[in-house]
This record gives sequence, structure tokens and C-alpha cells, in this order.
Amino acid sequence: MKRLLCLLPVLALLDTAFAQIPAGETILRNVERTFGSVEDYTVTLDIVTNIERTKIPPMKVTMYFKQPERVHFVSTGFALLPREGMGTQFGRLTKRYTVDSVSREMREGMPVYRLLLLPRDVRTMGYRARMWVDGVRWTPERVEIPQPDGRAMTALFTYVEIDGHWLPANLQVSFTAGMQDSTAGAQSGPMERPGAGAQRSGGRTGSVTIRYSDYRINTGLPDSLFTTPPVPPR
Repeated sequence: MKRLLCLLPVLALLDTAFAQIPAGETILRNVERTFGSVEDYTVTLDIVTNIERTKIPPMKVTMYFKQPERVHFVSTGFALLPREGMGTQFGRLTKRYTVDSVSREMREGMPVYRLLLLPRDVRTMGYRARMWVDGVRWTPERVEIPQPDGRAMTALFTYVEIDGHWLPANLQVSFTAGMQDSTAGAQSGPMERPGAGAQRSGGRTGSVTIRYSDYRINTGLPDSLFTTPPVPPR
């Protein structure tokens, strides 16, 4: 009996290691459910920007979010925000992307899925992306997206659980110049925008770090807050 009990953790690890990898669309829908569980939220963002040849002081911004993908920012001055990496688009991944391939990594005994995503509309999105998804929480941990100026954007997320919902706690977005898209292969395909060669180096490099705090979720934010010009909430 003791020998059997000792073998149980080993068997559990082996079962996890050889478990079937979920289909790519199943993973995306799991992520959508994670982020679709919150109808709206208000959060404070503390932003520190470190971009070469640019001096931007630390900023404090209030972000309002409401499904589906409506966002409004309030700040006392200019704020540089990497909108592609804010995480607000994770609720509609299956409408934006198809999955080209899925692989699995094990980190501290937990599965992490690596997805290669192809945009459904190459005219407006144009680039394939890589995403690493936690296979327990179903939250994106890392996202890599090529940029039109030849840079590559990498977004790293950490999360906090609030009232049973997983929401971003910290986000670090970095821009690196001259990175080659190794997923493009030897031929140019419809996923690459004309004139945006992977070898070209352009734009400024650096990083933006964002800390999320003071969440208020599902407070019933009015639609008028997301109109132009917005009507402030009472």
C-alpha cells in the first residue's frame, strides 16, 4: 500500500505529460471564457515608460473597460499605452485569429500551451502572433506580435484573482528592433504586409511597464462613457 501511495504522484505527472493537447480553437475559447466572465471593470494603471531617445515621466491612468472590447482612458496628461498588448482583446480571440499550430511545455508541473496564431483579416491585422497560455487558469502569459516598423512587441502578463476572476496585475511590454519572424519561413505569404520585411530594423526600442490596482468589477458602467466625447460616470 505504501509503495502504491508513493507511485500516485508519479503516475499523475506522467498522465499530465502524455495527456492529449487540446485543439487550438478549444484553447482560445477557454481564454475567452476566462476574460468574458467580467462584464466591465475600472482599474488604475501606474505606467513607467523607458523608450530610447524619449523622456516620458511616470503616469497614473484610469482605465474603463466594458464588453465587448470597449475601452476609455482618463489621465492628467499624455500617456503612452501599448493598446495591442493591454489584454482587453482576449475576449474575442476566435473572431480575430485561427490557430496554425499548438505545442505544450511543462512549467513547474503545469501545462503551458504555445500557439501560432494567424489573423483572419490580414488587411487590418496583417501579422501572425505567438501566444503562450496557462493550461490551468487559461490566461495568456506571453504574447509576441511583429510591428509594422520592423520591431517585435513582446507582452508579459501576471495575474491576480479577484472575486473568482483572473485579471491582469502587471504587464511588461518590450519593443525590440530588427527581430526576424522565424515563423514566416522562406517565402512571403499573405500574413506579411507588403514592405514590412522581417529583416528591417525601424522605430525605437524600449519597454512600458504597467501595474494594475484598485479594480472595481461589474459596476454597470454606462455606454455613454465610451462615446466620443465620453460622458464621465457619476
